[in-house]
Amino acid sequence: ARRKALELDRTKTRFLAHMSHELRTPLNAIMGFSELMQHQVCGPLGDKQYEEYVSTIHESGQHLLELINDLLDLTRIESGDMTPQHEICTMRDVAHSACKMLQDQAAEAGVHLNQVSLAAADISVNVDRRMIRQVLINLIANSIRHTPRTGQINVTAFKAPTGEIGFSVTDTGEG
Repeated sequence: ARRKALELDRTKTRFLAHMSHELRTPLNAIMGFSELMQHQVCGPLGDKQYEEYVSTIHESGQHLLELINDLLDLTRIESGDMTPQHEICTMRDVAHSACKMLQDQAAEAGVHLNQVSLAAADISVNVDRRMIRQVLINLIANSIRHTPRTGQINVTAFKAPTGEIGFSVTDTGEG
């Protein structure tokens, strides 16, 4: 049983390494071309809306690449070798990035996605931005799925009286 478990683990690791390569290749092309468009290397895009779209494409591609890297980190997590990649950022930046990535999805669902600004949003934190953003994206996406058309979703940064800081995602959906 132990030998079989070790073989399954090796198979999973080989699969993740192979898939990461297969996913990264087209993703790198997407990110490269979107970056060229973002910097308007071949001339202006022509419409302000396209500039926002290309920015969202690039940011989404970056996020997807980070998720692929997370898959590769799975083995390290299971072995206890995973170390968060801390960086200084504001809670507003993390919330804005997550909301921006889901804004079109919310609009398509007929839901209003609001980033509520509180003083806590400007607090700088030393966190693994990617992990925190992914948790926030998961919460917001869940709210989008369960909030009826014309509903509201509010993403708020807060500081509790105990000094802890965090995010709140509230919606007008059932539950």
